[in-house]
Amino acid sequence: MTIMYSLLSALFAVFLYFNPASSMSPYETAEYFASYDRVAESHENVELFESLGIGFSDETSVDMKREIHYAPLNTNWPTITIDDESYDGYATIPFEETIEGEVLHLEWDAPIPDVAGRVVVLPTTDVSYEAMEDAYEIDYYGEVLNDEAANRYLTKLAEANAAGYLITPHPDAPEEYGFAYVSAALRLNGAGVDRITAETFRDGQTVSIEPFTDEIPYVEFTQPGTTEKEVIVMAQLEGSWYGDHALTGLGGASVLYHTLQAMDDVETDATVRYIFLNGTGDGYESSTHYLQMLQDSRYDAACHNVT
Repeated sequence: MTIMYSLLSALFAVFLYFNPASSMSPYETAEYFASYDRVAESHENVELFESLGIGFSDETSVDMKREIHYAPLNTNWPTITIDDESYDGYATIPFEETIEGEVLHLEWDAPIPDVAGRVVVLPTTDVSYEAMEDAYEIDYYGEVLNDEAANRYLTKLAEANAAGYLITPHPDAPEEYGFAYVSAALRLNGAGVDRITAETFRDGQTVSIEPFTDEIPYVEFTQPGTTEKEVIVMAQLEGSWYGDHALTGLGGASVLYHTLQAMDDVETDATVRYIFLNGTGDGYESSTHYLQMLQDSRYDAACHNVT
């Protein structure tokens, strides 16, 4: 009961509270958060707290333990291996599963031979090439503005049990990566390659396309309680672009930040963990990672108690 009263009181105080280090209101803090052009795997969201006067030293504006966690992130840059040589690829959707199979070159709309277990190599279409610059800024998931003809053909390849696909550069952009503007719902995974990589492919060779995993740093502040109870509060911090539209996603983090400030000197019966989520979109990777850590730690504790 004490912890709920304290949290509600702090949330009410947020609207009257100003950070003594920065003299910001919650709205101004959200604007400040949005001014950081962060990407999911960057450390800027960690450094953000130093800019607000919260670091590792004892001379900080919040007397709480701060810990940085690292969640795995599947990137858009898979590793392509052929003949023991490794190359970079570019996938329009984050690459998650390894693909392996024999290379087979085809042209779009060509009759589909036996492609079971094969990695089909195709050129960038004119439609995808024309959309290359801004397609995913307009419609990131490719559900409206996609290369419909390419989607249909790749769907047929999936139905014929192809292992995946590789896209070579467009003739008008030989120095760019191949690009297929496809729907995120497509059941066949693949990646684009550059000209040098494309020139190495020969039919019948075995190619492997593997995810390249990076790390997402995210921050946890811990306010120790007087009992074994715990309360976990999470808010999205990640923002990839500037502007007012970023405030929707970062408003919760700014409120949580001011709540953390207001709760700093409050004695609670439960330990409160404040998690500022970083990740793609809604902080999915970091929230999933943190909850899995909690589950694993409780499992380990249960096993320890049994023994």
